[in-house]
Amino acid sequence: MIAKHAHMPNSVSKLQWKVWNFFEDPASSRAAKHFSFFMMTTIIVSVLNFCFASVPECKYIDYALLCRPHDDTAQPWFFIEAGCIMIFSVEFVLRLLCCPAAGGVLSFCRNPANVIDLVAIMPWYIDRVGLEGPGFLSLLRIIRITRIARIFKMSKNMQVEWVG
Repeated sequence: MIAKHAHMPNSVSKLQWKVWNFFEDPASSRAAKHFSFFMMTTIIVSVLNFCFASVPECKYIDYALLCRPHDDTAQPWFFIEAGCIMIFSVEFVLRLLCCPAAGGVLSFCRNPANVIDLVAIMPWYIDRVGLEGPGFLSLLRIIRITRIARIFKMSKNMQVEWVG
């Protein structure tokens, strides 16, 4: 988190600094607080969607329970997931573009929370491209669950608001 009185470098535009502060500090404005809540809700929706979409479809046919594996492109799961990933991607790219305001791209890339964010969204894109191998898609599904770690990151920011 950025110190409230951090010095804004001369080479960084005021807009870039405001956008960075908006994403990184929910206490910076009322809109930032609402956006942080929106992102927390999106993370929860994404995690719940992941759980519901992974349940195999089961039906009783002739008194026997037959289950088929889940379909990654089944509706509405695919569209919910795609929407959440687009929101996460836009937020990540905007934070990346504005990161020089608070330490530079290298610092941004070294931050474990940002690595978690990238690892949480990349499997969806890799899956769309169709890179496959033995157990690769299973590994991607497991990696996607790292978005739960985003809840901890976001809740840390939200506690500042609830306490303050």
